Amino acid sequence: MDTKLNQEAENDKDMKTNTNFTADQTQNPESIYYLHPSNSANTKLVFVVFDGTCYSDWKRSMMIGLDAKNIMCFMDGSLPQPEDNTPDERAWKRCNNMVIGWIISYIERKIAKSFIYLKTASCIWKDLEGRTPSSSHMYRLQEKPLNTTHGPEMTIVEYFTKVKSLWDEIDDLRPLPLCNCHPTTNFVMIPQDQRLITFHMKLDPQNSQVRTNVLLRKDMPDVREVYRMLL
Repeated sequence: MDTKLNQEAENDKDMKTNTNFTADQTQNPESIYYLHPSNSANTKLVFVVFDGTCYSDWKRSMMIGLDAKNIMCFMDGSLPQPEDNTPDERAWKRCNNMVIGWIISYIERKIAKSFIYLKTASCIWKDLEGRTPSSSHMYRLQEKPLNTTHGPEMTIVEYFTKVKSLWDEIDDLRPLPLCNCHPTTNFVMIPQDQRLITFHMKLDPQNSQVRTNVLLRKDMPDVREVYRMLL
């Protein structure tokens, strides 16, 4: 009899434990709201702090870090806030505040002050996006490769890395349009050819022989192929 009572008491205890586990979705590994014990506002997420410049680099780093934590949905607003006074609503708020803590910790204090009273991570994200002067920023990005010159003080690796990072940022901000109107139309090759010419124009004169060999080819190679040739 005592054994049966003890077994029932143990089962009741297990049921309460399971109920509490299910109620707190941040502790349930199968829940979208699950927060691993290693997740905290002090966890190192990225190595870039937003200081008002280089927003694209910071944004990309944050997106990678948050997506790896499976909580990008709080940043982009794709996971709406549940109804009030529900277990999911409490879990959502906890995750949302965690993401807010991460965002603010990777923004310089003088800038972060303007976000401290925004209630959701997605609001902060939209505010940051709205502060970025896209047109003037694009102009500066397009101008930088033209003003970047390869010289004796810069290696080929440094020169290629610098201009390629600028091109990647431009492509991220202004993706090429997709068009199926004509199968022979290749919009991708137009900017690639322009970039190859720009890349050659700014090369150190000691690489003139490689430049001549490339420009005499019937089919223009990819910039990365030219980079390998220069190496």
